[in-house]
Amino acid sequence: MTFFPFVRSVTPVDPPINGVTVEKLLESNERSWGETNLKSTEATFDEKTDLKGPVSLAAVATKPQGENKKSRLVVYGNSAFASNGAYGLQGNGNLFLNTVSWLAQDENFISIRPKSPDDRRITMTEAQGRFVNYVLVLLLPVGIIGAGIRVWVRRRK
Repeated sequence: MTFFPFVRSVTPVDPPINGVTVEKLLESNERSWGETNLKSTEATFDEKTDLKGPVSLAAVATKPQGENKKSRLVVYGNSAFASNGAYGLQGNGNLFLNTVSWLAQDENFISIRPKSPDDRRITMTEAQGRFVNYVLVLLLPVGIIGAGIRVWVRRRK
């Protein structure tokens, strides 16, 4: 799954240019539509003017260039999916890097990369920080030492 903010439709021409193979790469689901009235503040489906889903969001064009070589082109209806703000959302980063690998004809690098661990900082007030420090530095060691002394005293009897 990927996230494409403000995407436009990408429709391959029919018939394609001679010698060029064009295929749809990404499509929205059948419940979506292509909005044509961009001045309206509300997105509502209008059967007369809007493009009924599924809508093509990306297309691939290839053309043979000699033996075992192909010219390749990928067209997305949006470039923001690979921007800093959207790169980490859903599968956008994988899609972008895999597209570059495919365009460079390095299919060995196409993969689903492991997720990097999130930065999971603990946010607390100064009073909460002092309490945690008090528990970890004072109470916990004193409790462990006290339990050890208690066990030692019981065993001596």
